[in-house]
Amino acid sequence: EEYNNKMILEYAQITLKNIITYFVNSDEFNNIDFNLCVNYFDNENKTITIDGKEIIKVTKDNYKHIIEQINSIFPRGTTNISGACKKMKTIHESIDGCCAHILFTDGLPTNNYKKAEQYEHLLPDCENYYIGFGENHSGTLLNNLAKLNNDKYYFVDDIENAGIVYAEILNIILNKVVHKIKINVENCEIFYNGEWGNNMYLSSIPKDSQKKIFIRSEKESNKDLIFNIKYNEYNNISTQRHKKYEFENVLYSQDVTPEIKKYFATIPTIMALKNIMAFKENKEYIDRIEELFNVIKKWTNDHNLQNDLFISSICDDLYIARQALDKKNGYILTLSRYYSLLEQRSYQVRNLDMFTSNNCDMNFTNFRRGGGSTFPKPLPILTHQISRSRTSSYTTPSQQTLMRNITGDSTIGYD
Repeated sequence: EEYNNKMILEYAQITLKNIITYFVNSDEFNNIDFNLCVNYFDNENKTITIDGKEIIKVTKDNYKHIIEQINSIFPRGTTNISGACKKMKTIHESIDGCCAHILFTDGLPTNNYKKAEQYEHLLPDCENYYIGFGENHSGTLLNNLAKLNNDKYYFVDDIENAGIVYAEILNIILNKVVHKIKINVENCEIFYNGEWGNNMYLSSIPKDSQKKIFIRSEKESNKDLIFNIKYNEYNNISTQRHKKYEFENVLYSQDVTPEIKKYFATIPTIMALKNIMAFKENKEYIDRIEELFNVIKKWTNDHNLQNDLFISSICDDLYIARQALDKKNGYILTLSRYYSLLEQRSYQVRNLDMFTSNNCDMNFTNFRRGGGSTFPKPLPILTHQISRSRTSSYTTPSQQTLMRNITGDSTIGYD
């Protein structure tokens, strides 16, 4: 389905109105002061105001008036992302307290601010979340902006699902219980940001969520594995907690059931996605994606786990990464699947059809005919039915509740 600017704006407006309505009427969050600033931008920045104020405390008395103003926004011209960032930096400087900035765009920057380094002094000093929609936004720019300050980039492949991504972000913001988590390990290595090392940093963890941590140690080592964890409780920012755990370096093979072993596919899949993004025209890495997919697919069938949400998602990751190579800007799809698995996110992109196909721009010599320079269309290599689930096995009850309330879609988690 193709979306025009008017349709995209309408879905964004619906999502924002649902968020406001939910928080005003929610018993769970009625003890929180909910202040909102809505900045909509093209070549200009404009904000919704109440009584001349850009930062609005949302109440039952004024929320309908705010929604009326949101309804009055209409699509206009260009995409001045740098101007929007400058505007929010200025607004943030007047805020005393917790703050988060969510930037949503479906376009490319239309001025000379096309590299993340140019934005370094333009961003508000708070949590920043960057959401890109569609194949024509600059995923590279938004991803690099997120990297500047350990922030997050999300991709929305179906505009109808934008509310799911907003809900996932709001869950991080509103339900965090610990933050500034630093983990140091001894006598082993921990997997973090696509690499093995001795340290891990997590900006925060929301309530009722779990993080699966992957470690490795020398096979012959009998030294205890030591974990040093430092963190701050969110309601006690000034006090840092410190805990130390020691574990025997023993693995009992009889305890490694298929339900546990399926998670062993995580690291190879993450590395396969990382490498295919870095070396997308290297046939060796393409072959590895295909080989890994076939191995995991066979293991899944052998253990009757075809309906397991986690292992189905792993197969989706590899399949989508391979198919995305033949799509214009398909890198965005692979990057989104990579982050979803790496950071154990909830929303799963699946829509390969929204991306335009390339005209076979891969330089595979075995496709040549008679030494000529024309290439036949490659035959399908992988056979797979992508999962219908929009959310991953990492989705928590709190996330699911928020997603259903903000989207009005009670089927989330059951599709």
